[in-house]
Amino acid sequence: MRRYLSWRIGRRDYALGLAVYLFGYFGVYFLVSSALAQTALPLIWILALAVPRLRDIGWNTGWSIAPFAAAFIVGFANAVVARAMGSPWPIAGLLSAGVGVGSLAFMVLLAFKRSRLDADEVFG
Repeated sequence: MRRYLSWRIGRRDYALGLAVYLFGYFGVYFLVSSALAQTALPLIWILALAVPRLRDIGWNTGWSIAPFAAAFIVGFANAVVARAMGSPWPIAGLLSAGVGVGSLAFMVLLAFKRSRLDADEVFG
């Protein structure tokens, strides 16, 4: 029980959780609602997977919002430019794809990053 109350998650558990999360995310995105997938489901990744994993590797938990902050900034910039020009920003699609690939790479990177603490130190 102490293991689950420590707010830390190992590489194997994170990788399994990430696989389940991505499967569910894309299922909801394509079968139910893209808006639901893009607004509510990232909170699951942040709270259930990213924060414990970032604590385990010794990084600031604020990094958990980085993928979504980058997507928000690109979307906001696209809206501002589209309003000023009267048409969508020509490179918005390319930037959005780059943010998506970068976000996925960050999520996968966390699965390979070694813990800064020994398992015995964390889990007793």
